[in-house]
Amino acid sequence: MLEEFDLNLLTTLHSLIVTRSVTLTAQRLGVSQPAVSRSLGRLRELLHDPLLIKTNSGMALTHRAKSMEEPLNRWLGETEALLRQGDAENPRDFTGEYRVASSDFGVLAVLTPALERISRAAPDLCLKVEPLSPAHLSGLAVGDVDLVLTSQRPQPTRVFERLLFVETYQCILRVDHPLMVARRTSAVASRLTLDEFLAWPHVINTAQGDDPAGRRLDVLGLERRIIMHMPYSALAATLTLNTDAIMMVPSRAARLLTSSNPDLTMLSAPFDFEPFDYWLLWHGRSRQDPVVQWLVDQLGQLAEVAPRLGLERPPASGPPIPP
Repeated sequence: MLEEFDLNLLTTLHSLIVTRSVTLTAQRLGVSQPAVSRSLGRLRELLHDPLLIKTNSGMALTHRAKSMEEPLNRWLGETEALLRQGDAENPRDFTGEYRVASSDFGVLAVLTPALERISRAAPDLCLKVEPLSPAHLSGLAVGDVDLVLTSQRPQPTRVFERLLFVETYQCILRVDHPLMVARRTSAVASRLTLDEFLAWPHVINTAQGDDPAGRRLDVLGLERRIIMHMPYSALAATLTLNTDAIMMVPSRAARLLTSSNPDLTMLSAPFDFEPFDYWLLWHGRSRQDPVVQWLVDQLGQLAEVAPRLGLERPPASGPPIPP
């Protein structure tokens, strides 16, 4: 059977299994929809199975297709590792481009502290940051990205995960903000009062997809004056240099931004927030890739809780990764 089987069909089959869509598979592989449809027809003929069937809620996988997902993941992962690095074990031999899906908070809090060490040990290795999106888990499965940095709590899927740290929030503002000038004339703690928090405009950081201050204020029946929503922590911070705005960002971003810019300072918000977890994710198909595993180890050195609590988990048995 192998002699009459075009192995390129397996790449198409893997993408069809992950996306459950001829259209999305065509987009991912950079080919036309008719070409994918023809490949699917050939696969059905060779495997004697429909593989994907139409239902009221979209395309569904047959039992045969589901059973092939993990073997295909392993095969593709081992093949990619073989072609990309071979038997390379010394980081100085690592080459190529590896993709990390991340928000700018992940860049600030995880990649920035690790980059100097990574570039010194593996000078010919290039990290390409891709914008974090709801499709990042599917991206891991089909090889669009190699690693994901996210605050999204992983669901039981076929990914490996490491809890890097537990994070909370701080407020940043410029050092010559009127609020800070007033505080220099009186002994005031480093925590904002609720009145101070509400008295000044706010730039909202949407990079984490969450607004804990807004939820807390809604419960109290209070509102802030918001002058801008921004998905970029570092860029949004520059807005506070030229306005009287306050911005709330994750604590690690606040510390990095204020330590690198003497014109910025930080204060605690008037209330405590539920902390959030920050995760490093990779797919089982990368378990044979020495570079991905080395990068996991390098980024994992930042972990503040995983080594102590043993919170690195292998993939759990569960439903396929959603498209």
